[in-house]
This record gives sequence, C-alpha cells and structure tokens, in this order.
Amino acid sequence: VRVSATIEINFRTSESKFDQQRERRRTEFNIALDTLRQSASSADALRKAAEQMVTLSDQQYPPAMFIVGLWKLTGEQLPKDTAAGLELLHRSADQKY
Repeated sequence: VRVSATIEINFRTSESKFDQQRERRRTEFNIALDTLRQSASSADALRKAAEQMVTLSDQQYPPAMFIVGLWKLTGEQLPKDTAAGLELLHRSADQKY
C-alpha cells in the first residue's frame, strides 16, 4: 500500500521574529507555483493558481510580482501589457527580488 503525506516542519530561532503574514504568503505562492508547474493540473486548478498569484502580486509580494510581471510581458496567463509588466518587474527588483 502506497501512502502519500504532507509534513510541515517549522524551525525558528529565539532571536528572530516570526512574521505570520509573510509565511502565509510564501506558502500560498509555493502552492500556486507548484500547481502551475504540474502538467496534470486541471484547468480549474490552473485558473485558481493564476488568480492566487495575481492576488499575491496585488499584495506586493515580490516573487509573485515578478511572475505576474513576466506574464504581462509575454501575454501568458494574462493579457499582454508591456508597461505594467515592466513596472512589476522593477518593483520586485526594488525589493531585492
């Protein structure tokens, strides 16, 4: 019998502050990105993952801003908008991404 499980492990040092919102965004980003990379994902799952990526970009999450910026530059997943795509790429770069 084959069993699949997801295990979440959190490591923190006592000196560092834990940012719950940042961690939530990071997790949502990774789940959306994983869904978008899986060729077996359903059309509905892909649509929801793309919507989540746009939401994270709207919340100023730099990795999502970078992805959405690329999509807008190429017209992949979103309508092509070169100016908006470049703006998102610059803003994500300004945040060291």
